[in-house]
Amino acid sequence: MPKEPQINLLSLLLPKKDVCYITNTESVKEVMAKMEEKKYSMIPVLNEEGIYLYSISEGDILYYLKDNFFDMKNIEDKPISIVPPRRQIKSVAMETTERDSLELISTQNYVPVVDDRKMFIGIITRSALVSKFRELGLGIFPEDK
Repeated sequence: MPKEPQINLLSLLLPKKDVCYITNTESVKEVMAKMEEKKYSMIPVLNEEGIYLYSISEGDILYYLKDNFFDMKNIEDKPISIVPPRRQIKSVAMETTERDSLELISTQNYVPVVDDRKMFIGIITRSALVSKFRELGLGIFPEDK
């Protein structure tokens, strides 16, 4: 049985300096402006030390408004930490196996990557992984075969 090609996950890493992220102390208004500017529907949330906490989505903010009967004016200056994420976007360690990363990325648009201190170092996007599979000749779509 032929050995499957190995993928160096760090070679797919979009480093922190190139990722739009927020801190949990930024206001809801600031977060929404960043998401709109970058056209992101979800964004990583870090604490002030740079530790990945979770990812927040536009839907999380909208559901929070709906469930708490607030209008935007009432919360736009409050920290984003008041809005709970409805979905857990799990991070992986730099040493994570390809298989574990693949399982996560099949259900997430990106996988946050952290170091051994849980510091956020970047993300691996689903599109980067698909491109790598195609580059290696590993068909994952009918047109790849």
